[in-house]
Amino acid sequence: SDEQIPGSHLQSTQEVADRSIKLVRDAFDSLKAGSLLDTERDFDLLSHALGVSIIRAGQIAGEVIEDNPMLPPLIDANKAMRAVLARRRKWGKWELIAAEAETLDYALEIYETIVRASSPAQMNDAVELHIVALKGRFIESLETT
Repeated sequence: SDEQIPGSHLQSTQEVADRSIKLVRDAFDSLKAGSLLDTERDFDLLSHALGVSIIRAGQIAGEVIEDNPMLPPLIDANKAMRAVLARRRKWGKWELIAAEAETLDYALEIYETIVRASSPAQMNDAVELHIVALKGRFIESLETT
């Protein structure tokens, strides 16, 4: 019969979450090992996951940093990513220092919790908001150059 098995949509939702988490964790492992390719795909994937996590964290527990325990570690992780990118631009290689690795690892635990607790629609909305924010930053950078 073509009737869906009860709960099967939940399994596929969990599978999507698991795949997303694995992709992001693999990107983090690649960054820790310094084995990123020139395409910067892994760096971009990790940065995007953190950006989307900040948006979802704000949607879940509010946008006031002092009132939302998820936001400070995610913001610190974004700062760590900017430091990694600055070193890449200066020295031409990917390098992640131990303190940054710890910061990112903790932020990824938050990311994983958010992904598992969010519906696909909620994650999609956060992705769309993150893309809008990135476009806005790009336009601002064009206006200031």
